[in-house]
Amino acid sequence: MTNADDAGNDQSEFVRSLKTEAASLSNEELVAGLNGTVDDFHAVSSKIPESAWATTPAADEWSAAQCFQHVTALNIALSKQALYVALSGDNPGYSEDTEFESEREVAGARHREAIDSLFAHIEAAGPTDFLEATWSLGALGPLNWREWIVFLRTHTEEHAGQLRNLNL
Repeated sequence: MTNADDAGNDQSEFVRSLKTEAASLSNEELVAGLNGTVDDFHAVSSKIPESAWATTPAADEWSAAQCFQHVTALNIALSKQALYVALSGDNPGYSEDTEFESEREVAGARHREAIDSLFAHIEAAGPTDFLEATWSLGALGPLNWREWIVFLRTHTEEHAGQLRNLNL
């Protein structure tokens, strides 16, 4: 098997794990898991000194600022999609803010606001409402709103770990 085959199998296993976990959790557990991870992500990012915020550790790595922008922009866009689909079955489409706020505190507040809005709306959704409404992003195949919330948590966890391991 080639490395490309391994990568495809890893991706398939990752998607299977997202689907399994999403199906096993209540809405409250989905929200609690993402909320804790977002809190951790913000706590880790707040410990990075401003003087090191835009420093790129190595040629093939992101700066803390780039990592933070990536996570918060993706989470804001996917949260909006998930809450619309969970409540109505309608997907507004992926729309990442192209004029993303570069100031860490402002971007962090926008991120927290989007996540809090997702939580408030998910509480009103039935756990099986509109699960047939799926959408894809990048290499990930079609996922429903519950699966995307699990993805947001695992994606945010991964990048919190990257921020934690920066040697600045």
